Amino acid sequence: MNKKLILLMLALPLILMISLFTTTSTVSLVVSVPVSKVVFNEEPIVYMDLEEAYEFSYTVYPTNAANQNVIFTSEPYGNGAHAIINVKDGKIIASSCGKTKLTVTTVDGGFKDSIIVEITTNQLQGITTTVEKDTIKIGESIDVKTKFSPASAQYQTQLKYEVEVLEGEEVVTVTPQGKITGSNVGKAKIKTYCTIDNGVYDEVEITVENTLPMEFLKKSEILTTKQTSGELKLFVDEGASFTYTCEALNEDGEPYDAIEFDLNKENKTFSYEFKNQASCVITIRLKITTSEGVFEDYCEITRVGKIQCEWVSGDATGDKTKGATAIAIGQSEEVYFNLLPANKEIGYEIILSENGKYISCELKDGYLFVTSSETALDYLVGDYAFEEVTLTIWLTEEPNEKVTLTRVINIHLPN
Repeated sequence: MNKKLILLMLALPLILMISLFTTTSTVSLVVSVPVSKVVFNEEPIVYMDLEEAYEFSYTVYPTNAANQNVIFTSEPYGNGAHAIINVKDGKIIASSCGKTKLTVTTVDGGFKDSIIVEITTNQLQGITTTVEKDTIKIGESIDVKTKFSPASAQYQTQLKYEVEVLEGEEVVTVTPQGKITGSNVGKAKIKTYCTIDNGVYDEVEITVENTLPMEFLKKSEILTTKQTSGELKLFVDEGASFTYTCEALNEDGEPYDAIEFDLNKENKTFSYEFKNQASCVITIRLKITTSEGVFEDYCEITRVGKIQCEWVSGDATGDKTKGATAIAIGQSEEVYFNLLPANKEIGYEIILSENGKYISCELKDGYLFVTSSETALDYLVGDYAFEEVTLTIWLTEEPNEKVTLTRVINIHLPN
């Protein structure tokens, strides 16, 4: 047999084996690698804002798995609000605040992983208002307490309050800071809203009841009157049980007995009456004791009756006997006088007698300063002469009453 033929027959099986091995190896390289798991590369809780596009990071294992496709799903989480989210172009977009459980699932094998996503925002979503109590007394004040959703919302200081009266008239007042004060009996609704977004608001209802207010008298109120009596209105509960004490003090803080008081429960008035016509400045203190506590306040009443004024000779610390004032030629003398009420502004006019050119007068600080000129010597008849001074004083405010005083001045030679 030909040697070449023999060698070819021997090599043919080896060639077939090499060819078969090479073909099998090529087929094994294109076999798909299956997915084994998927994992979120995020913190356990993710925070994001509304309408924010957030791309979550996750990894499909093995990393060379043939099918890397996944599906996102969400479901409610917890007892609070459920955040609404949508997946777009591989990113998560939230359209409402709250919490949700986000799950990623692999298309190949259905492997899953989940995280909790909490959606927060700085946009004001809601306002909740509360008050310490929904029933108050006339004159009582309470504060509106406001909570915002979310707690970090913007524009929390841009609040405004509106009052809607449900029963009565002018039931309450509300300050820009949210302090509610009862004014009259009735019911009112207080609306709190943000001036940036009027669509977000809350309301509370307040009932105002009648009671003894703590300020039935306006503190330091000055009442000028020449009448013998006066009356003040009280706010008193129907059938309320209470006792009261009242006192009047003069300008020195001592008891003033020339005034009487009366409390009329039926007419809800407190009246006072002066026993004399004297001018005075008094402080009235009224204390009322009820089952709800003790209410106390005061007011000042300046009463101007008939003007009381008189001449008093001498100075303020010396002998103040009534009578003519003696003035030596070329010297001065002080004529002291009393005026009630002493704290009132006055006007005055001084008129001298026919020969008044020999003296001059000036009114100042409760004294009439009288000065005799040396030329009065020509006026003397013997060793002395008399000059008459008329002083008219009047109040510059109500009741504008006047008083006229006449004084005889004795002009004499120096000793």
